[in-house]
Amino acid sequence: PLPTVGFNHPAMKTMAQQLARYGNPVTNPQAFIKKWIIPWTVPDDIHTAIPCLPFHFDINRDIQIPLEKTYRDLIAAGLHTEIKKWNGCFVIRNQIGSKAISEHSFALAEDQNAKENPLYGKVTWTDDFLNVWRKNLWICGADFHSRKDGMHIEWTAATAW
Repeated sequence: PLPTVGFNHPAMKTMAQQLARYGNPVTNPQAFIKKWIIPWTVPDDIHTAIPCLPFHFDINRDIQIPLEKTYRDLIAAGLHTEIKKWNGCFVIRNQIGSKAISEHSFALAEDQNAKENPLYGKVTWTDDFLNVWRKNLWICGADFHSRKDGMHIEWTAATAW
């Protein structure tokens, strides 16, 4: 069975847990980048199936294995074709409209199909697509109760640590 997903998903890490593990990427970006950020080369099989992904992008070293597994699961299920545009992963910033640190600051989140899934807007992903991410212990902003963010997918598996 799939894990229960929602804003307070039991696998979701608290900001305090993230800061304890990674340090603060906003106040000490150089130390954070040196320790946690890796330049990920998208494997050929994934890039061939999802050509809108860049050939390389920076990610948190903790998500390389689950990200590759999730992309391959989407490909195996034929759901990868829902990804039309990759809109980014690592950027140090606050959440839009908030003083809270964004998951993108930790390079633990990706945005995809932003135009079709805008912040506070309609979510166009199929349930099957979202369930592949959920099964792999990611959470989608489509599951946020107070602030729908359908483009946003973040790694939240407490078991990863």
